[in-house]
Amino acid sequence: MASWAGGFTHKYPAVRLDISEVGSRHELVAAVTDGRAELGFTLACEELRGDVDFVELGVQRLLLVRPPGRRPPGPCGVVPLTRIGDLPLVRRQVIRNEEDPVQRVLTAHGVECLTGATVPSRTAQMAFVLGSGFQAFLPLRMCAAALDAGACVVETDPLIESPFGVMHRSGALVPAAQQFVNDVDAALRGWYEAIAAHRADGLDLVDAVVAARGALS
Repeated sequence: MASWAGGFTHKYPAVRLDISEVGSRHELVAAVTDGRAELGFTLACEELRGDVDFVELGVQRLLLVRPPGRRPPGPCGVVPLTRIGDLPLVRRQVIRNEEDPVQRVLTAHGVECLTGATVPSRTAQMAFVLGSGFQAFLPLRMCAAALDAGACVVETDPLIESPFGVMHRSGALVPAAQQFVNDVDAALRGWYEAIAAHRADGLDLVDAVVAARGALS
């Protein structure tokens, strides 16, 4: 979001972005429908109110991030979820009635992993991984930052993926909001295309993320 906001305000300096975080999808829908927010970025969900539209922008892919020097045991390369190791997971707090894509996939593949801590944000997850001996599933962009910090980043089989996008009140968006969505969509397409191109050249997903850094913004 910081990268998208920076590029947008550089092009449109007269527009101010007010960005906030909410505690649940229910709160996000409420903020959008009552006019406190024009846009709400969230993972896709099957059920939305009739006065809310959802525009899918991409698929969030999560990689396993572990402390420096702590690869899971076994051969290098893509690691099966059943062999992610015995480090406790640090998870993001999830409201009880909302889907946790990590837990959904772990459960589907019979993986039992100790939850060592729950924290309020992705940034806190990464701090726990780097400083407290936990592991976490983090999005690709954060994985690039984790690699810079010396963390071990691992692609798993299967990969944990979730469609995501933006919700808004039904009907046309105000021009500034529509332009922001357009810019985010273009940035994401560039990012995904760069990763795909590097993978077509033979790189694995982790190395492709590193090579595609120039398309992050």
